[in-house]
Amino acid sequence: MLDLIILAISIIAQLAVAFMALKLVANDRHNGGWIAVAVAIFIMSIKRVVAGYYVVYGNREEPSELTFSSIDIIISLVILIGVVLIKHRFVAIEKITEKLRQSEERYALAAQGASDGLWDWDLVSGKLFLSPRWKHTLGYEDKDIVDSPEAWFSLVHPDDIDGLKAAISNSISRDSFHFEHEYRIREKNGAYNWVLCRGMAMVDKSGNLTRMAGSQTDVMIRKMAEQMLQHDASHDTLTGLPNRAQMEKRLVWLIEKHRKNGKFNYGMLYVDIDGFKDINDNLGHYMGDLLLIQTSRRLESCLRPGDMIARTGGDEFTILLENIDDPNDAVVSAKRILSGLNAPFKLLNHQIQISASIGIALGDDTTQVKELIHNSDIAMYAAKRSGKNRYELFDSIPEHRRLVLAKPPDNISGADEDSRCATHKPAPSPLSHMSHR
Repeated sequence: MLDLIILAISIIAQLAVAFMALKLVANDRHNGGWIAVAVAIFIMSIKRVVAGYYVVYGNREEPSELTFSSIDIIISLVILIGVVLIKHRFVAIEKITEKLRQSEERYALAAQGASDGLWDWDLVSGKLFLSPRWKHTLGYEDKDIVDSPEAWFSLVHPDDIDGLKAAISNSISRDSFHFEHEYRIREKNGAYNWVLCRGMAMVDKSGNLTRMAGSQTDVMIRKMAEQMLQHDASHDTLTGLPNRAQMEKRLVWLIEKHRKNGKFNYGMLYVDIDGFKDINDNLGHYMGDLLLIQTSRRLESCLRPGDMIARTGGDEFTILLENIDDPNDAVVSAKRILSGLNAPFKLLNHQIQISASIGIALGDDTTQVKELIHNSDIAMYAAKRSGKNRYELFDSIPEHRRLVLAKPPDNISGADEDSRCATHKPAPSPLSHMSHR
């Protein structure tokens, strides 16, 4: 009776093993190695089931290898437990594989949808992967660029390559393993575009650097906006000329340069358009703006190489003269400007004749920025007081006259700069030379 019970338990265990083996085969058809094991277990289980059948129902003795004992139960249970563990292992592997597949799909989708180009640098093998998007943002096809560090760095602007390499090296040396760096890179059409490169480094268990990966973003639009803001901060929005702040900055540099070598002198021309207020009042501010723009271009054409012009007020311009051998060089420049402004200006259907008053001030080792501007301003008003359409050298103005010019009458409005010299008889209005076409 006990043998029958043991046999029944053994048969049930064998059938369970056979069932689990078949299910394992059905659920994992793509894994040949485990399928072979499952089939072998299944065949062995069937063999034992058949042998048990003969023993029970045949009532006959079988060879010793088919005789059942308690060892059969243990073996059957071990096989059953093994199959169950294998099954759970396969389920875990399938879950991990599915998560990995989903992660790869998310990465691929993000890489395709993002505007950034991705790069991955294996520092052990030296191989570099550049995503198709990385190349397409620069106008290249995937086959146009070899995936190598040399190919990448060869596209970087010569002035920026050292900075990029230093940024990568510094991030490693600081143990931050993260860097951001902006540089210019050559597009397929030959133009250079500004990009932002971000990267992160990885190390192994020994602390050795093994890999770097990151992205490259097109920042040309932002760079252009920044450059435009910087330009607007230092230039006049109407004429495009440098403004007062930029002029003073350049003057500081010019003074320092003279103090270091002292080989050449420097100076300033303060140019004020005569009667400009009348043009604004009679023709309107739009016409006045057109005149200022054309006057700026005319003045630029009168400059020597190295000279700088700036718009410092409504109708006032300053010109920095560099490398002056003697005061006569400044006088020659002032005469050239007066002659250049003599030609009529065509403003829409009007032709306007203007003139200018110019003050000349020269600098030396002790001159300060505000001092040179103040001296040239006084010389300009001296020219206006002397009849306009002329120049005046500050050094030639007597001391007592300088004090008078530096103190305008109390009733003078700041809006009318020409009336600052109250005792001066005004020159003919520029409108008297205006004709309609």
